[in-house]
Amino acid sequence: MAPTSNPDLPDPNDPNDPIPPEPRQSYWEADGPLRRWIERRLPARTRAFAEPRLREMGRLAAEEVAPRAVVADKNPPKLRDDGGIDYDPSYREMEKIAYGSGFIALKYDAALRAEHKGHVQAVGFALGYLFAQGESGLFCPACMTDGLARVLDQSGSEALARAWIPRLCFTRLENRTTGAMF
Repeated sequence: MAPTSNPDLPDPNDPNDPIPPEPRQSYWEADGPLRRWIERRLPARTRAFAEPRLREMGRLAAEEVAPRAVVADKNPPKLRDDGGIDYDPSYREMEKIAYGSGFIALKYDAALRAEHKGHVQAVGFALGYLFAQGESGLFCPACMTDGLARVLDQSGSEALARAWIPRLCFTRLENRTTGAMF
């Protein structure tokens, strides 16, 4: 697979770059054990739903997320005087990929839950696993957001769950509400 040609991303052949490039092969294609686990764990109907999403996330994680992670690591967030935080655009692009994939949202979608019974959790976790191979730092707040939604779903009051889970399960950044660990 050819390296990305985006001039904003690191050159994978730069010998002066102290952070080595990530592989550009799809993490889905490279991960035989994950593919076999999906084959054994998920019924055919859920596999048919999941595999195109997993294939795309594997590609995105290797080709788009991993190179952006290198850029974001070299340009860490900066705290502003007003208490806000400025993130490098590469981080925001990775957020679009992570949350846009629905790896959190699909776990709480009533129609998907009904259609795939308890298997959407496994699909969401597999999508997250692939994403995290490209960028584990952003995967942490995504997991905290998912964890909060799960707590509300499993043991929170119905009113809190109705109010907050849809906000935590965003797929577009302008709708962002995230969870955290305190």
